[in-house]
Parts: sequence; structure tokens; C-alpha cells
Amino acid sequence: MLLLAGTGSIACGVTRTGEVVRAGGWGYLLGDEGSGYWLGIRALQAITQASDRRKEATRLTGRILDRLGLHTPSDLIQWLYHGETPRTRDIAGLAPLVLATAADGDPIAIQIVESAVQELVRLCQAVIQQLGIEKPKIAFAGGLLANPNVLSVRLCEWLVLPDIPRPLYPPVIGAALLAKQRVDEKGKSNL
Repeated sequence: MLLLAGTGSIACGVTRTGEVVRAGGWGYLLGDEGSGYWLGIRALQAITQASDRRKEATRLTGRILDRLGLHTPSDLIQWLYHGETPRTRDIAGLAPLVLATAADGDPIAIQIVESAVQELVRLCQAVIQQLGIEKPKIAFAGGLLANPNVLSVRLCEWLVLPDIPRPLYPPVIGAALLAKQRVDEKGKSNL
């Protein structure tokens, strides 16, 4: 089973018989819970809610506004809605700042990260349930899970993993192996 969290998020599993299932991977408009985009948009929402005084203040406000070169939370409107291209990657690019702010003890950033962990655990649980596997081998991939940080470490705790599980091969090699397997299977069926 592979859990990927980068700009987007997805969990995929394969049984010994080759059955493949997935959970997530719906894109930023429909899901991608626990992804970089998800973390970034939650941070921006926390800033607007703190500005409206609907949520407590957060260090994310100053850090993100500085990163984006903005002066006030109101400047987010122009930045987000009046750019030439969608801000999907820019928003996902805020994820490392959210993780760092959580690591520094900001309660709002910690809440955001903890929610992301729970969402990624749910993706794993959905795949495990669909496959009917009790203790799958899990690998992490994607920029948010490849190295130790507050998200990946906490996720390991939730999944009862001793350390960050790494895939056997990089994604491009895995894709090549799957392609070879399909070609081999096709060749056998033509005999």
C-alpha cells in the first residue's frame, strides 16, 4: 500500500493477486485531504477567520503574509482571485510553512496538521477495508511524507509505524515495472 501526500493526496493498494484499489486522488476541488494544497488552504482560512475574530490569532498570519509579500489579510483577496493563473501550486507551497509553524507550537497550525493526519489515516483505512488486508505493508511518498516533519512523524504514530516507510523504488521505476508486468500479461494471454 502506498500513501502519497504532496500537492495532492491518494492512497493505493494492491493485493497479491493484482487487485488495485484507491482512496482519494480526487483533486483539490473535490478532496485531496491532508495534501499540501489542503494544508495551505486551511492555513489561509485560519488567517481570514482570525482577521474576522472568528478564530484565535495564529503565527501563520504574519509568516504567510510575509512569504506572499502581502501586508494585510485583506490583500489575500486580490492575490487569490485576481491572478493570471490559478494559485493551486502557490497554496500547496505554503504547506512547509504550516508544518514549521506547527513545529514551533502554534495551536492553530497544530490543529491543521492534526486534521491532515486524521484525513490521511482515513485514506489508509479506506484502502485497507476495500482490500480486506489486516496489516498491509505501507510506503510513504510525496513531498510531505518523504522526510521527518510534524505531519509524517505524527502519521507514523497513528499508523503504529516505527519509522517513515519508504517505497522500494522511485515512482518512475514503479511505473516502468507496472508497464512491464502488463506487457508480460498481455503476451501470455495471446499465446
